[in-house]
Amino acid sequence: MLHATIQRLPADEALREALQEVERLRQREARAAHEAAVLLGALTAMTRSNRPDAAVSALLRVASEAVGAAAACMLRRRRRDGLCIVEHATEGELRGLLPARLAGLLGKPRRVPDVSATGWFEGEERFAPFAALAAVPIPQPDGRSVSLLCLSERPAAFGPDCLRLLARMAELAGAALTTVALAERKALLAAVIEGSTASISIADARGKDAPLIYVNPAFARLSGHAPEDVLARNCRLLAADDPDAPERVRLRAAVAGRRRGRFLLRNRRKDGTLFWNELDLDPVPEEGSGARYLVATQKDVTEAVENQGRLNTLNARLADIAALSDTYFWESDGDLRWTFISQAADRILGVNSQDLIGVSLEEMLHAVPALRAGGDWDGVLRTVRAGAPIRGFTFRPHGVARRDVVLQINGRPFHGPDGRLMGYRGVASDVTEIIAARDAAEQAGRAKSEFLAAMSHELRTPLTGILGNLELLIDKLTTDEKRAIAAEIGQAGAKLDVLLGDVLDLARLETGRLELEPGPLVPADVVARAASAHRQAAADKGLQFETLLSGPTDLPRRGDARRLVQVLHHLLSNAVKFTASGGVRLRLDAVAPDRLEIEVADTGIGIEPSDRARVFDSFRQLDGGTGRAFGGSGIGLAIVGQLVALMGGEIRLEGALGQGTQVRLTLPMPLERIAKAPSRTDLARPLAALSVLVADDTAANRKILSAMLRRLGATVCLCSDGCEALAAASREAFGVALLDINMPGLDGVALIRAIRAHEAATGAPRLPAIAVTANAHPDQVAAYLAAGFDDCVGKPFGVETLKAAILRTLAGETGARDP
Repeated sequence: MLHATIQRLPADEALREALQEVERLRQREARAAHEAAVLLGALTAMTRSNRPDAAVSALLRVASEAVGAAAACMLRRRRRDGLCIVEHATEGELRGLLPARLAGLLGKPRRVPDVSATGWFEGEERFAPFAALAAVPIPQPDGRSVSLLCLSERPAAFGPDCLRLLARMAELAGAALTTVALAERKALLAAVIEGSTASISIADARGKDAPLIYVNPAFARLSGHAPEDVLARNCRLLAADDPDAPERVRLRAAVAGRRRGRFLLRNRRKDGTLFWNELDLDPVPEEGSGARYLVATQKDVTEAVENQGRLNTLNARLADIAALSDTYFWESDGDLRWTFISQAADRILGVNSQDLIGVSLEEMLHAVPALRAGGDWDGVLRTVRAGAPIRGFTFRPHGVARRDVVLQINGRPFHGPDGRLMGYRGVASDVTEIIAARDAAEQAGRAKSEFLAAMSHELRTPLTGILGNLELLIDKLTTDEKRAIAAEIGQAGAKLDVLLGDVLDLARLETGRLELEPGPLVPADVVARAASAHRQAAADKGLQFETLLSGPTDLPRRGDARRLVQVLHHLLSNAVKFTASGGVRLRLDAVAPDRLEIEVADTGIGIEPSDRARVFDSFRQLDGGTGRAFGGSGIGLAIVGQLVALMGGEIRLEGALGQGTQVRLTLPMPLERIAKAPSRTDLARPLAALSVLVADDTAANRKILSAMLRRLGATVCLCSDGCEALAAASREAFGVALLDINMPGLDGVALIRAIRAHEAATGAPRLPAIAVTANAHPDQVAAYLAAGFDDCVGKPFGVETLKAAILRTLAGETGARDP
């Protein structure tokens, strides 16, 4: 109507412009009034909503109606991947993810009359009905990119004035979103507190005595108190220890000062049970005051406290033990730089061990040269560089310790999570007394060995005279009666020699000084040799003696023939001795290529099952009557048991009282790789025209050796000591030398060394030499051979034994002793 009136006025331009301005003002006021009405409606709708998210939905509905949109929503860009997401839409099906290309709607206000031309919603079916949109940014305090988006099904549906209205509504939307986020955080916090397994209580910091205003369910589970039991009360109602306990005093001071802290308290549950409570106190500050609330987080640490108590007790116990023991503990880094040494080292070393912390082994060896001489440190350093354990390293810490001490170190490497060597941990033990005891034991062992050697020499020397003279005499006896008496003397002497050998062997076995002499042997020959020695004794008692062989018994094996014969001798001797009727069976099974199975069975007195384990004890006879009835020293089976063990074999004894005995041996003796059996020397070769040098300080032995050698056709030069023999060997040539070992002055070993030195200096031919001695143990024989002898004959000996040794030596079969 006003417009029509203006058109009828005279054409006065000034008046017309004034009237147009009035019209624009009226329209502006109308728009402002409309915007105010819309905003007021939005505020009213939001205020009436009972939840923050419902207020946002109400705002969107009002905005949609105000601009004539079909739908409204909020579009946000997700920071982690750049995708856009629709939230709080008037139409629920619009919610969800959208492509990142829609981020262009977030930066500034815009109207899009034809959405299809942009391609923004291409492929998004839920947005297919919409042709136009209007978007305005929503301010966010955290800088998030959010826009208010209105959608219409009609193209160009939104006029330019809608953006201004939507911008005003975006301000309300920003506040609403902030309220929603705050509500969500509160809900999340409440859920966390309510569902936490940690006990949480909140006290009013402004109230007198800081009364509790909230406890979560975990508090009730921990304390046994329901919320109504504790609210408006101070949490000291749980206290079980004295109010003046240090931790309680510290807690009260923290509460009074509104300070944070951690406390370990002894508390009591509602049912009276005690528990250890770890409490973390955190004040919630308030502007203008120290704190508004006090939040206490508590947990039951009873198990941890008790475990720590037990650990402390254990550590104290270990510390006491370590301080009192003769061992100290150490730790080093990868360069063997000491990082820890236990206190016991002070007492063991006599120094302040802490002075060694930070010092490496190489630095110590460089600074203290005397230390290097105390042990194989180069070997230790090689071990460490290889990252291997240090085992049983024994040394004397010269220049470091103030005591004369011997230490033994054991250590093992430890590594980091990445497998890199971090260092070593180990122990150092004071083994001074152990080493002294070992040295004393070794000295005692040497003294025992020297005693045994002396006894062997002192006993076998006269025995050599008896048996040697008897062998020379027996051919001169003219009657069978005299020869029979001489034979009995010889048998008694031979038994005495065997018994003496057994005693010496047993002593060496018990001290670990008896060593095997493995070599090629033919099992059939060994069995035949042992059987032949006992067949006549069995026949004399009317016993059947049977030998059974199975498998390739004539193929050479690797083993100690001499010791195997010794084992069979003792087993066959016992079998014949304890069998009055029936027979003895010796069975050899050589079927397996790596072992021999041997059985010695008899029909004798048998054995009680309970006595089987004891028969291998030294000097053990099953009862006194056995020794009286059958004789014997009780050491034969002890030697058998220990020799079989030394060979790595097994021995099993079976039988019953009155039903005979069976002894079964399993001995590891693999086939020998040589193509034929060990050679056997022809003992029939004469010694005619052989010149022999004999040296022995005992006149009887010189006489016996001279007689035996002359019987064999040799010529003899007799010397009573080593010096005389050395002079003789220097001035004339001999075919072979027979030298005693235990001679005063220049003994046999020194004599042969002097002879070999003279030969080297003068170029004289090498003199074959045989040691003739009562000390003929394998390790002693090895020493003789190393000194320059070619062979050894043990006393007592016979003519055939002496001839065999001479022929072996002359044939160049050095050291090949016949078992």
